[in-house]
Amino acid sequence: MEFGPCPIGSPSKDCLCREVDHMVGLALGIMEVLEILSIKCRLCQDPSNPRHRYLMDLPTRSLREFCYDCHCTEEGMTEPTPFILAPWMASLTALNWASSFLTPALDEKLRELIQDATFLENIDTMQYYSMASCEDLLAKRAIRRVSCSSQRANLLAAMSRSPNKHLITHLSIRPKHLSELLNGSELNQFRSLQHIGTLSFCSHDSDSSVTTVGIRECF
Repeated sequence: MEFGPCPIGSPSKDCLCREVDHMVGLALGIMEVLEILSIKCRLCQDPSNPRHRYLMDLPTRSLREFCYDCHCTEEGMTEPTPFILAPWMASLTALNWASSFLTPALDEKLRELIQDATFLENIDTMQYYSMASCEDLLAKRAIRRVSCSSQRANLLAAMSRSPNKHLITHLSIRPKHLSELLNGSELNQFRSLQHIGTLSFCSHDSDSSVTTVGIRECF
């Protein structure tokens, strides 16, 4: 699902962001066997009415893949987003929450939660961002598939430090980094790699190398 961008840009009597988000919540609230959820949000910010509260109460207990890229969170937010403790998180095997979502406060909270072996215990596929919680997931969960749209050097360094690096079978990166990676010696330590690379499509937007397709290749 993709929301926005809001044509008005800030909450007002003419803005429909609240209504749109409410309708999405109603729809998700009846999907008891939902397995894949992707949210890309560009709704306007409204500190008086935070968006996506329904994520705390999703009825599904079979969600496998979750992608979350939200920009309507109030800038400067210090409180961790509560849905990371929602019951449906327990069934996830694939996770991509964008770096815009990983605030310092949330990153620190996730690091604490990852110390508990039952938190995200089934995760084996992830999108990497240069955040401490992502490195912790690499090190403390049996990650087999990793996607990275940028920060290739940081990813390889994090992978090399992971005690589970021998488990990694799929590495998805942007095409522009592929030749550099193949000509280097970093891959020698990942002896279980079966797939490396990504898919991309022609686009008029030079920055729109289809990251989601790369993630999908991993998933």
